[in-house]
Amino acid sequence: MARPARTGGLGLLLAMGASAHDRDGAPLGAPGTNPLWDFGTLDALPDLGGVDLVVLTDVDSPLHGPAGAAHVFGPQKGATPEQVAHLDGRLDVWGAALAAHGHLVADRPGAGAAGGLGAALLALGAEREPGFGYVARAVGLADAVAGADLVLTGEGRLDAQTARGKTPAGVAALGRAAGAVVVALAGAVELGPDDPAGPFDAVLPVHPRPLPSVDALDPATTTAHLAATAAQVTRLVAAARRPLAPGGGPQ
Repeated sequence: MARPARTGGLGLLLAMGASAHDRDGAPLGAPGTNPLWDFGTLDALPDLGGVDLVVLTDVDSPLHGPAGAAHVFGPQKGATPEQVAHLDGRLDVWGAALAAHGHLVADRPGAGAAGGLGAALLALGAEREPGFGYVARAVGLADAVAGADLVLTGEGRLDAQTARGKTPAGVAALGRAAGAVVVALAGAVELGPDDPAGPFDAVLPVHPRPLPSVDALDPATTTAHLAATAAQVTRLVAAARRPLAPGGGPQ
């Protein structure tokens, strides 16, 4: 069975000096392996000597469970249902090990970010901040969208998890607050019939027709299709805002 490269942050901690053993009692940390897969016991976490950590995450998922890293993000990365179930079990064991050392972080928002890296950083005493808000303030995004008629945003795959702190959802909130129409463009769109647009006014796929993966992932093809779709959206919004001529027809 393939091993999705999600370690719960254990690899980071081992690189920083943590001590852990596999289920047979051998030390973990061999190069090129996934330490979470064979994790048995956590002996000690690294000592950062009072360093203050701030962690920015774009999602608020817990470490494991139905809304955790494996179930939410594993399928996006190609994990099979069997792999998702196994990985979620491994993250559960990892969370329990952190809890046994006094770090009850598995259920905290952001613990499941980056395959569980958030949990490891929270266990080191990090303070978590929503990543979008921090970056948006740093770059002055609210001022940039002020007065806009149309805001375009997007990501590779837009689905139900997009609203859980992902950047496009944050852009949508700022755009709507500014009175703009907000349209999301994505390489793949998977939204339920009861929530067809999520936090956006509309959601559109970038490609005009189904394509083989090799073509859909080709940068030149995607660039051309993205530009064409964005141009059509812009024309539509401009036409909708065009004043009507006397008698109700377009000017």
